[in-house]
Amino acid sequence: MSSLRNTYDRVSLSDKTFVLRNLTTNGLITGVQDASIDGSVTPVKYYIQPLVNEIYELKAVAIVVSDGGNIGLKEYGSISGGLTNGIRFFVEINGTESLIGLGFKTNEDLIDLGPNRDRLAYANNRTLSYYEFNISRYAKNGIILNGGNSDKFGVIVQDDLSNLVSQRFGVKGSLRLRTV
Repeated sequence: MSSLRNTYDRVSLSDKTFVLRNLTTNGLITGVQDASIDGSVTPVKYYIQPLVNEIYELKAVAIVVSDGGNIGLKEYGSISGGLTNGIRFFVEINGTESLIGLGFKTNEDLIDLGPNRDRLAYANNRTLSYYEFNISRYAKNGIILNGGNSDKFGVIVQDDLSNLVSQRFGVKGSLRLRTV
């Protein structure tokens, strides 16, 4: 048995760690996470930005809409008729910002983003909807953000979401330290 033991490869730990972060108004953990704000006059960005010595490899986006009232496919949460301008994804790489996809204005648009969707209803007429989708439909190998370049990934809120109970955006992926 001991002769077999010596034929196996050594176990090595990955240089990557799992990252699960909410997007914030300043890109850091300390920023405001709740996006139930009015961005109709002045759009508001919620994003993630790695520290200077970090690289993020983003694979999935999670969207949580918490609201009360009647929630239908043509609404956003329970905002009647959906959003006027919508919410857009953006990426900023090496100082150049690009919009990703068409954005979303209704619950139906969120469902179309990906197959993972959960809805929880609470006794006080509050509903929490959780949507998650893989970024590969927009970037085959995910989105890589280099903290040394001040790269960012996030959303632009261009409508009044202040009537929602809560709105959060998050990302899943991996983090590794940048070698200089």
